[in-house]
Amino acid sequence: MNDGNLLKSGGGFLELRGWGNTLLWKVDLTAFGLDQHHDIEPLPNGNILVLSRDNYTAAEAIAQGRDPLLVESVLKSEKIVEIQLVGTNSMAVVWEWKIWGHLIQGFSSSLPNFRVVAITLNF
Repeated sequence: MNDGNLLKSGGGFLELRGWGNTLLWKVDLTAFGLDQHHDIEPLPNGNILVLSRDNYTAAEAIAQGRDPLLVESVLKSEKIVEIQLVGTNSMAVVWEWKIWGHLIQGFSSSLPNFRVVAITLNF
């Protein structure tokens, strides 16, 4: 990071370490219900963006318009969470964006997120 500290993710944890490997802050994201994967991004305001997943049941997916014949028992969906570091071992979620609320589907016309879904390939 710009101040020389190291922001590290992995194994469900986020860590901030200073020079000499001094642990400055560490949080277990799973304790806050976050399933972090792939990437994090420190922000200029000191907060951190975390790419995470939510799990939805088959019933929730069907209620969103998923074809019952194609649904699995658990559907994972992406979200971006902005967290604020609190103390040396905690955090607060200050903002989140879930793709789940922006899905459209072409299966059930009785649902508000129904749209004609078409793929056009131009070669």
